[in-house]
Amino acid sequence: MTTPETPTPTHAAVWALCLITPAAGAQPSYEYAHDDGTGYTESSLAQYDARVTWGNAFLASDPWTTLTRAKISFASDVEAGKDVQIGVWDLQTSDPTTGTLVSLTDVVVPGPTGPETFQTFQLDPARVSGWFFVGVIADLVIDEQAMRQDFSTLGTHSWRFDNAVGEDNFDLGSAGFGGRLGDFGLGTWMVRGIAVPPPSGGVLLALGLLCARRRRLSAGAASG
Repeated sequence: MTTPETPTPTHAAVWALCLITPAAGAQPSYEYAHDDGTGYTESSLAQYDARVTWGNAFLASDPWTTLTRAKISFASDVEAGKDVQIGVWDLQTSDPTTGTLVSLTDVVVPGPTGPETFQTFQLDPARVSGWFFVGVIADLVIDEQAMRQDFSTLGTHSWRFDNAVGEDNFDLGSAGFGGRLGDFGLGTWMVRGIAVPPPSGGVLLALGLLCARRRRLSAGAASG
């Protein structure tokens, strides 16, 4: 006959976390977007190779202040396995040249998607407030169709910055070229951010109670 296993402090912690996790995983999310997903066109470099950053500035809205994912529609020349980076900048104004990089994630693109579809990438989470910028960083060659725009909306908050290939584009204010698409009558980059609320007080309280219970169980096991 097998004797039922007595829960240890470790077991208690695991079961408590299992009870907490579904509630945390079920929290709602909010998608920051300026494009409407239609009226697309593909954009490339006309005169030189460059390390390009393209993306959108957004105004954070409570409680959606923890950015966890990005959704990007890549153009037709992006090959499967291409290495790119996704950055999040905290901005002083709606202009990304005022920004400070707060999150940088290396990702591999599975390949191009259809013109009105997106790929979702997990990010190194970033807390945002006020204006923030979500941008894709990639080395591109002349005529490489990699950036996709929604031409049914004007790129009022869409920006592009170019540096020499191999140079980082982290300080957008020092880029060799930079501009807002709307100033040239162009469309909106199909780059979006997904955010969730910060950890709630209820989750923090549950974690605190879990730690207290673990201490009591540990003390009881030691005295026994």
